[in-house]
Amino acid sequence: EKVTCQACHVAGVDDLHLPEEKPATDKAKARRCYTNYKELFNVTCGPCDGVAGPYWGDSDDFFKPTDCLVVGTPEEIPENERIPPKLPPQFTVDVVGGSDRFGRTTNPINDTLPGPIAKIYGQIHGKWYMDAKPGADLWLLRHDTVYGSVTEDGTSIPFISPSLTEIHAQTAKQRTENVTGPMVSLIHGMPDWIPGGCTCIQDPVGVPDITATLATGMANMQYMGRIKLPELEYLKVPIELDHWANWFFHIFMDTNSSVPHFRQ
Repeated sequence: EKVTCQACHVAGVDDLHLPEEKPATDKAKARRCYTNYKELFNVTCGPCDGVAGPYWGDSDDFFKPTDCLVVGTPEEIPENERIPPKLPPQFTVDVVGGSDRFGRTTNPINDTLPGPIAKIYGQIHGKWYMDAKPGADLWLLRHDTVYGSVTEDGTSIPFISPSLTEIHAQTAKQRTENVTGPMVSLIHGMPDWIPGGCTCIQDPVGVPDITATLATGMANMQYMGRIKLPELEYLKVPIELDHWANWFFHIFMDTNSSVPHFRQ
């Protein structure tokens, strides 16, 4: 099956037209391991591969893998005991922490923006809002992101602390016509010489189809295994998770039945 953004989005970019890079080390696989690596490189991702962790540059020298322990491989966890991947059609969630790269790409050797802004990274927190109920006339996604620190390919950039709001919208009519809809971006706190402070463009891809109503990627995720993180970054707590993936997109489902988001 072809690897494409349209596995999880209705309309937009079909093919990134960028070659992937084979992970040469265990650290590289910890940061980035996609389900199509098996076909491309005969590399099978293990339960802890692709879990990632904080990163602040293209090189894996600028990456700290999250400690991860394998609880069970796919062969060791019966299907009826796995927590299936699921996202609610409407939700708001706090992003406690994470890493982001301006000029996103699945392979950092292929930049999507010109220098010197092609390799800008940030350590982030913020909030996500999602409203994509099956059959709804309008799907909406908004993410508010605050960049606590900014680096340019591993080198710290002082005195910059931007924040970003992005709003994605896609109507039912646009979905049926293979139209992505608009994407509005508002960046605060960046120098004037960096372009894109306020833009409204055609979205590169449509709003994610998180219920697999039209794009079925979420319904066809591969089970990678069960893992335990001795200390979940940012929250500083241990957690056990079922790990699922489709291409570069990973979902981790909490196995603790006492939490309010269990199976949600």
